[in-house]
Amino acid sequence: VTRLGAEASFKVRVQAALSLGRGGASSSLEPLVKAALNDEHGAVRAASVVALGDLGIPSAFPTVLKVAANDSHPSCQQQARDSAGAFERRAVVPFAVATFDSEDVRVRAEVIRFLTQDLMPRAEAVVIRALGDYPEVSQIVADAFGAMTLERRMTLLQRAVEHSHSSVRSGAITVLKASGAGAAVPIIMERYLRDSDPQVRSATEQALRQLRSELPL
Repeated sequence: VTRLGAEASFKVRVQAALSLGRGGASSSLEPLVKAALNDEHGAVRAASVVALGDLGIPSAFPTVLKVAANDSHPSCQQQARDSAGAFERRAVVPFAVATFDSEDVRVRAEVIRFLTQDLMPRAEAVVIRALGDYPEVSQIVADAFGAMTLERRMTLLQRAVEHSHSSVRSGAITVLKASGAGAAVPIIMERYLRDSDPQVRSATEQALRQLRSELPL
């Protein structure tokens, strides 16, 4: 631990980080988190996220997401994404969901990128919420929805158009419009008739114009 925090040689700090990860002691968590976020050398930050993955302690997962989102070296970002796969997914999903409350849009995007790789029911609510976020976040959701079965996609989008936040509802309408599926029309039409929010009405009007060939005569 002392070598990781105080050793002048970055090569020694790299080895110290990797040794702490292999050691598996929970007491290694705090120094590794600190090094992953703050060490001046990219190799040490990368080694630290590898070590956090080796430890597998779920509470370390938000740190891995933050490095993936914000590290100045693309190689460190990629290493953090690779290390995320070393954690037991079910154990870290609640920590990922909680991290979506970050004020940093890059962190929120990283959270959604992780959650949509294998969307679990407990993460559906936050992924739906992300439809109302900035485009760099909502587009990740849209892409993930496009890869789903039609049944699951429509089930989630039906929930989204009933969300309390108008930005989520309008984001869901935009995804429905892009799907071009006939199954989207009844959902959009119902929202057009029921929703008085200007943002949502504008989205539904645009969607219905684009999907007019699917409208009932």
